Amino acid sequence: MLSCLFIPLTPVLNRLISQGFKTLMLVLTLSATVNVTFYAQAQAPVDWNALNLNANQRQSIQQLESQWQEKYQHVHPRLRTERERLRQMMQNETAGESDVIQIQNNIQQSEGELRDEAMRIFMRKKTLLNEEQRQQLHQQMMMRRHGRQ
Repeated sequence: MLSCLFIPLTPVLNRLISQGFKTLMLVLTLSATVNVTFYAQAQAPVDWNALNLNANQRQSIQQLESQWQEKYQHVHPRLRTERERLRQMMQNETAGESDVIQIQNNIQQSEGELRDEAMRIFMRKKTLLNEEQRQQLHQQMMMRRHGRQ
C-alpha cells in the first residue's frame, strides 16, 4: 500500500530532480565563466613596462600578447556559443541530461584551453626576463595579491 502512494509522485520528483540538475549545471557554468574571465583579467595587470624591458624583450612580449589575442579570438566565440546553448537548454524542460553534460564538458574544455594558453604565455614572458626583472615581477604580483585580499 505504501508503494502506491509514491507512484503518482514519481513524475513530479523526476521533474524536480531534472530542474535541480539544470539549476546546478547553470550555476557551475556561470561560476566557471567568472573564473576564466577573472583568470584572463588577472594576467593583464602586470605592468611589463615597469620592468625596464629592452627593445628585444618588448618585441617578444608583444608577439606573445598577439598570440594570446589570436587564441582568445579563436576560442571565445565557440565558448560564447556553447554557453548560450547551455542557457537555452537549461530553459527547456525536455533537455536531456546527457546533452546538458556534453555542452558543459565542451564549455569546460574551451575554458581549459584559454587557461592553459594564458599560463603558457605568461611563463614564456617570464623566461624573457633577467633575474632582477623576475624579482620585480614577483614583487608586482605579491602587491597585487595582497591588494585583493
